[in-house]
Amino acid sequence: MEAEMLFRMWQKEEGIHRARAHYSLAMLYARHHPLALKSDLTAEQLLNEAWDILINLDEETEQVIYEQIFNRNGIALIYYRRGDYETASKILEAAIAKLQLTTFRDGLHNTVLLNNLGRVYSASGEYNKAEKYLKAAIELDPKFAEYWTDLAFLYLEIDKIEDALFAAHQAEKCSSTISEIPELIGYLLNKKGDYAKAANAYVRAWQCEPLRSDIALGAAYNFCEAGLYNEAKEWIDKVDVYKLTADQQETMDLLILELKLNRGEIDDKHSLKQELEILLAKYPHSEAIHENLEKLFN
Repeated sequence: MEAEMLFRMWQKEEGIHRARAHYSLAMLYARHHPLALKSDLTAEQLLNEAWDILINLDEETEQVIYEQIFNRNGIALIYYRRGDYETASKILEAAIAKLQLTTFRDGLHNTVLLNNLGRVYSASGEYNKAEKYLKAAIELDPKFAEYWTDLAFLYLEIDKIEDALFAAHQAEKCSSTISEIPELIGYLLNKKGDYAKAANAYVRAWQCEPLRSDIALGAAYNFCEAGLYNEAKEWIDKVDVYKLTADQQETMDLLILELKLNRGEIDDKHSLKQELEILLAKYPHSEAIHENLEKLFN
């Protein structure tokens, strides 16, 4: 809230300074405020008010052009969130073309626009264009983890798992503190059936964010798939069930049952049937539990 008060005080300025204040306040509402305070409608209104100021300034200096470009980058975010990818892509293409005519073209400012356009094309299913722009951003700034991560998600979307893994590993080289990156690596390795490596990737993710029980569950699940039951039990013990979704709780309960089986704590069909029926009462619509019961007696 202190930031918002400062930006609102800044709004008392005139000209380009007032437009900048509007833009900064818009980004608070669009991206940085807590969820309860976010408002794309408020952000859009502020961006459009700033745009009116910028296009009516007496002199169009390079700095004014820069502010115009990033104002439109902000408005493209609003259209992107609404699912209007065509409008968002047209706005970003025009902004990139305009940026090429300025001295800002080779810096961070260009990579942001290129990556954002790549994400828009990825969301709209135009994967070749998405790859082109995401790679262009990486070429200009190869040490920024988010750009590699966005490329990895694109490759995952089109089922290029090896390419996705390469991009995700590059992202982890750029930053070892973002839990989502090793978590993505773990997911990709799981899809390949490389469960032990997947489990260790989830361990790295948990080390970045040890309060996330879903990550600990991911480690436990993959250790179990790898046949490393002692390790799986160790990671199950780190999970706070109350922080899991209903689906994750079901996964955890099935995992605990699998551990009991493989650790010799359940040694006959009758006991297993009882355990599965207890779970079925808890999760009556579970396909996995129904399938296990059917397999048990077929």
